[in-house]
Amino acid sequence: MPDSIQELVARYRDIVHSPRNQANALLWDQSFLWERANWRAVPRKPFCFVTEPARVFAAPMLGFSLIEYYQDPRAHLAGWLKQMIFRFEHLADDTYFPPFYAPWWGIVTEASFFDIPFVFRADKDPVLNGGPLENKEALDRMPMPDFYTSGLMPKLIEFTQVGQELLGDELQALFPTWARGPLSTAMSLRGMERLLVDMLEDPDFVHRLMRFVTDARMAWLAERTRYLGRPCQPALLFNDEIGAPLLSPRLYREFVLPYEMEIADLQGGVFYWHSCGNSTAFIKDIARLPGLRIFHVGPQTDLATAVRLLPHDVALDICLQDTRDMYDASDDAMRAKLMDIAAIAGDRHYFVRADEFVVVHTLEQDLSKMERWTDIAREVSQNR
Repeated sequence: MPDSIQELVARYRDIVHSPRNQANALLWDQSFLWERANWRAVPRKPFCFVTEPARVFAAPMLGFSLIEYYQDPRAHLAGWLKQMIFRFEHLADDTYFPPFYAPWWGIVTEASFFDIPFVFRADKDPVLNGGPLENKEALDRMPMPDFYTSGLMPKLIEFTQVGQELLGDELQALFPTWARGPLSTAMSLRGMERLLVDMLEDPDFVHRLMRFVTDARMAWLAERTRYLGRPCQPALLFNDEIGAPLLSPRLYREFVLPYEMEIADLQGGVFYWHSCGNSTAFIKDIARLPGLRIFHVGPQTDLATAVRLLPHDVALDICLQDTRDMYDASDDAMRAKLMDIAAIAGDRHYFVRADEFVVVHTLEQDLSKMERWTDIAREVSQNR
């Protein structure tokens, strides 16, 4: 693995232009620019597959500090390049490595714009450390986020600028977009348990809070448009809090869906909807979101229901459960799981994703399993 940023940039540039990567590029629709970490795109065929270790997996293996990664722009770019190079050299999946880099801080990114405290950790991505709305009355005094000064915004600007300087002319540093859905943002402000109680006891307050976070998102995106000189793209809606039994479909329809629909109308549709929770009971309503291109089928969500209820032109991002489906699975079990997915999904365009996997056993053992899963996925995809 190269050491200097200049060597890392040169190696990644070679990867971008490599025959294998150019062949993989043909597997994906490149019309949407993914402006955050963990690249996604609409697959052009059934059964693409992606293997993507989590940053907490990669950091000790590749020799970078997560604390430095999230606080120093050079360390962030170097760590990101090391991850991309490692994946290309060790995991022969269908990943396309685009000529883009987008800095990202995980779930704390948008929450930080409201000055919610968070902490950097050596063992995981940054985590929230409280919320400002313990008292509902504080909502009336809460200012809108400032695009240039609130929370992590100075780092977003700095990391993108420094990243572009280091990448040169052939690679581009992308300014991140707002990806968290309105419920996720509202729960970061109010707290999950408090907001769920509010939905039962004070629905008017919940609507005021959802109105506030939706307006904040759209004002932020409007300023981003002015800053970048180009319009925002269709929406990303990351909502790990939407799932049974935490939320009911009735509460989703009352408190969440109207604001997601508004965001979709203002941003020209929804490109990607995501929840790691069990969103099976919500799919019928999610299917109403205009312009939906990719729906995330988390490990708890029923794939057959997604296939049945979503329009056929909505691609599926099918995510595995790390221990059950890979780390502790035999070759036969991994093969059977992938064949089962292929049988259920049929000719719909989808990709199977083994991603955000952390160390469960040992680094060497888990990496070996990851590589083996990639080989089996290749075998099944070619023989389907």
